[in-house]
Amino acid sequence: MNQKNYVIIIALLSASASIISLIAFSTNYWLKATAILSERVESRINYGLFAGTLERHQLASTLKFDLKIVCNMDLKACMFSCQQDHLKRERELKRVYNKQKLESCEQNLPSDQQKFRMNYESSTQTNSNTTDSNNRMKKSYISAPLWLVTVLFFSVAQLFSLVAMTCALINIKWHPIEPIFNVYGLYIWNTVVVVCLFGTLVFWYALYNNHLIYNVAITDTLRQELNFISDGYARLGYCFYLLLILILLHIIILILLCYRAQHNDAHDSLRSHRNLNIMDDGDGRFEFY
Repeated sequence: MNQKNYVIIIALLSASASIISLIAFSTNYWLKATAILSERVESRINYGLFAGTLERHQLASTLKFDLKIVCNMDLKACMFSCQQDHLKRERELKRVYNKQKLESCEQNLPSDQQKFRMNYESSTQTNSNTTDSNNRMKKSYISAPLWLVTVLFFSVAQLFSLVAMTCALINIKWHPIEPIFNVYGLYIWNTVVVVCLFGTLVFWYALYNNHLIYNVAITDTLRQELNFISDGYARLGYCFYLLLILILLHIIILILLCYRAQHNDAHDSLRSHRNLNIMDDGDGRFEFY
């Protein structure tokens, strides 16, 4: 395999990794969970780094709410709120932190869904004993420092993944003199990406294992009244496993770069050996004559 083919394969792998990285960054499947209030009422949740969705199921009825993250660095806490206004989300987080009463996601239901709201409220009232026991369950916010570090690591990984892809595409046609732009720069960019992706993997799993596995930190599971339970019902979404694929792709790129360098060294060594043989043959003929 010649040198250009190596670079073409590396460019294709880099482009694939960048696309997968963008998908993981923009989709809402870093975590999937179920939150249960009673046998009749449960919610299915999925969210990513910034937003998500909540589907409330009561028998044959279904309601869908958008979730958005809100953080308070002073409180070192984050949560996913169903409130659609940013100020309301901030106020809700403070009320959760101070263990004050919250407004339910159903408060602004349109008139054609009022029947669901009535059924929901009656169902929750008949399960007050269950709710009281639920309130004794472990409360857990999303750790703001852990969330912030996860986002920063993944953002840096995505940035350098795009840089690596751009440099690989440039090196297919041109051969820049500057080390950071030529093939040797690909070692740096891909190594940085692997380190940052591994950091993202570790920090998100730490967030999941220490917080989200007990409480998915949405309005329903953090409020004091009519409290939903998600303890034991959360699992990692497919975006988490995409990180493993991304790490593998960039490691393969680094291996290909090493093979390319080894192939270069072997080719240069063979060329030097041939030149040396030609010189030796020339000297021999000169001495013979």
